[in-house]
Amino acid sequence: MGKKNPYRFTIGFNKEKPSHQKTADILNQAGDKAELIASAVLYYMGEDNNNIASEMDFRNLQPFIQELVKQEMQKLVGGTGYIQKQEEPEVMDLTLEEEIPVDAELAEDLFSAMDAFRKT
Repeated sequence: MGKKNPYRFTIGFNKEKPSHQKTADILNQAGDKAELIASAVLYYMGEDNNNIASEMDFRNLQPFIQELVKQEMQKLVGGTGYIQKQEEPEVMDLTLEEEIPVDAELAEDLFSAMDAFRKT
């Protein structure tokens, strides 16, 4: 006898494994969990990268961005509760005059950049 509904899953994460903890945190913050999981699995399996960019809701990246900002702020604060004074970095104007269309190449570049951040 097969599953009643082949499109419904129950996943249990092991709270002892750091990778499972982080994944559960990300999923708990994600808006459309099914879309995030579908995009991640297809990307991981190397399938249909062209449609991932058009189907992916970039709001699902919010947890990743929040985590990166949190980590950077912790570096600045340095455990003191106050931001340490540092040299002023060169500021670049990143104002967009028009919306950038998201295509497969841009999505691939975005995923590559995210991989680079994870490795540091």
